[in-house]
Amino acid sequence: MRYNANVLGTQKLLNLCIKYDVGQVLIMSTYFVYGANAYNSAPLDESAPLKASELTKNLVDSVELENLSQLYLWKHLTGT
Repeated sequence: MRYNANVLGTQKLLNLCIKYDVGQVLIMSTYFVYGANAYNSAPLDESAPLKASELTKNLVDSVELENLSQLYLWKHLTGT
């Protein structure tokens, strides 16, 4: 149920944004998707690997949302 609301719901929303030519979308996330790791650099930026799903199953949806939003960004980037 949570997966359907979080991941599939966001995917439907992003598809509607493409269909209706929405110029910008803001995806809210959490820094927990990077996972607490002694080897993480400080500070972390968006290019850091998403490791939270390796640590806890509770954050799998959040990591998948991050990956989904990056996929849509690069697939539908117009350069403007």
